[in-house]
Amino acid sequence: SLYRYIERKDDLLLLMADAAMEATPPGPREDGDWRAGVEEWCQEVVALYRAHPWMVRLPVSGPPSGPNGIRWTEAGLREISAPGLGRLESLQMLLVLNTVLRETLRMEVEMSQAAERRGTPLGEGENAWAQGLLGVLDPAESPTVTGVLDRIGTEGQELDVRYDPDRAGGPAEGLGFGIDRILDGIEAHARRRTRT
Repeated sequence: SLYRYIERKDDLLLLMADAAMEATPPGPREDGDWRAGVEEWCQEVVALYRAHPWMVRLPVSGPPSGPNGIRWTEAGLREISAPGLGRLESLQMLLVLNTVLRETLRMEVEMSQAAERRGTPLGEGENAWAQGLLGVLDPAESPTVTGVLDRIGTEGQELDVRYDPDRAGGPAEGLGFGIDRILDGIEAHARRRTRT
């Protein structure tokens, strides 16, 4: 009976996604710190995906077109364009950030579900995976992979909890590092542009 009101399944999914984005995106920062503004936007997007994990599996048919999606796009573009990116550059970088966030959360959802089916915490599954690979890989053939796997958990890095406050292990554990590097690139690009 839904299809008496909505012609296609794709339209229904778009409406569902827009309804799930009803939470208010972060407002403009009074201190003008665009990096903090972008990071806050990213953290809120992660929270949105965690609240509605089905969203990370929706097919992408185009940019947001509903009122809630537009509000989130506006909030993200407002912050990411602040250092002086052009209009198309701002859109491209917002797309990159959203893709990183969405795909990281998609992996987290799928890995968490697999860990739940196995009856083990997510972090334990990752450690077992690393140890299992180390047991079968030849370091002569895969020196980089085995070198990285052999050092997991031994480098003394502190857990980055900005994007993964309640979880041990999982793809989002290192998300802050990745977002920081993207923002470093934007900042460097904007500095080069102002010099020329």
